[in-house]
Amino acid sequence: MLRFFGIPPLIPDLPFTRIDLGSIYVDPAGDGFKQTLITILNALDLFLPDPPI
Repeated sequence: MLRFFGIPPLIPDLPFTRIDLGSIYVDPAGDGFKQTLITILNALDLFLPDPPI
């Protein structure tokens, strides 16, 4: 949607920022959804600051 309006993406399109959400639906494993959430959270951890102690 951002590209449609000419707005640059919020997260750069780099290989390590791409998350394949379709694979969980094509070949679901017992922990497929859990692994997808872990991948998303690990990707967000790269960009978000550490919480205050």
